[in-house]
Amino acid sequence: MNDPVTARDVMNRSYVGVNEADTVSGAAELMRNEGVDAAVVLRGSDPVGMVAATDIVNLVADGRDPDETRIDAAMTDSILSINVDQPLQDAVAAIANNDVRHVLVMNNGDIAGMLSEHDIVTAQTMIPTSRGNGPSSVPPEVEAELDPDEVSSQGVCEICGSLSRNLAEVNGQVVCPACREV
Repeated sequence: MNDPVTARDVMNRSYVGVNEADTVSGAAELMRNEGVDAAVVLRGSDPVGMVAATDIVNLVADGRDPDETRIDAAMTDSILSINVDQPLQDAVAAIANNDVRHVLVMNNGDIAGMLSEHDIVTAQTMIPTSRGNGPSSVPPEVEAELDPDEVSSQGVCEICGSLSRNLAEVNGQVVCPACREV
């Protein structure tokens, strides 16, 4: 359990993809329906850009018609990506150093998922840290009383990799409620 948390452990395995020829309004509607604030712009199955809600807001603020403007006019054509096995701290550094809010997670040249600032912040507050090795939401006097072998009730499910506030040990694995039901 001393292995560093990787992008694979925290990434959102689903992502929204749009075509570069789609209209901005169409992409905005899809993003709203899916509850996301960014989409990967694809040419076939290859990522060629990223469009975020802020890109759409800037386009509208500049007086452009979102019904007539294609995504390729609004997207950011540079994509920041990391490998699924890179430590989560690499994603933190990439986001901080490049002034972006999303990182594409790749596995052998294919999109494996996406990480957002929100995913990273949530993960860093939910994943248990070892004593004296990073931030902890537990006061030091309480942490000293904790049994280091006791399973935390929040963190990353060992089966599906999702973040959960309600983990439990089942058959030697720490799993979320959805995986316990399977």
